[in-house]
Amino acid sequence: MLALGLLISNIQADRHGNERKQGAALWEDAIDRSGLAGWLFEIHSPANALFGGALSLSGEEISRYRAKSTFEGLTGPSFGIAVGLAEGISAASKQAAGTGKLTSRDIDRMSRAVPGNNLWYLLPLIQQVEDRIESEFGGGR
Repeated sequence: MLALGLLISNIQADRHGNERKQGAALWEDAIDRSGLAGWLFEIHSPANALFGGALSLSGEEISRYRAKSTFEGLTGPSFGIAVGLAEGISAASKQAAGTGKLTSRDIDRMSRAVPGNNLWYLLPLIQQVEDRIESEFGGGR
């Protein structure tokens, strides 16, 4: 399980274009991703994110909670998806009104609310839809 946690940590870093973790940060991330600590990391990870990594052995935030705000980390994934959807719709309406611009990030946040968006066999279709929306509405990074 720990080896799979290490593998997933490295795959996620490569997938998102981040540097691979090393040392204590890598082992801590591997334990979290492997599930070996069970519910202990379900308490530790959001608390660590709340305190900016102060509770971590490595001094870094756990990667699963790094991108989330403190409030989103405490309220859970459903709230985060709802916030992303609302922000994407807001950006789209601002572009329609001519006061803002719809970005690729906004399109990605809206697509996270689509059921089944992370199924490997639907990813090419979802990517095509995102690309089409981006080309139609001029979304940029």
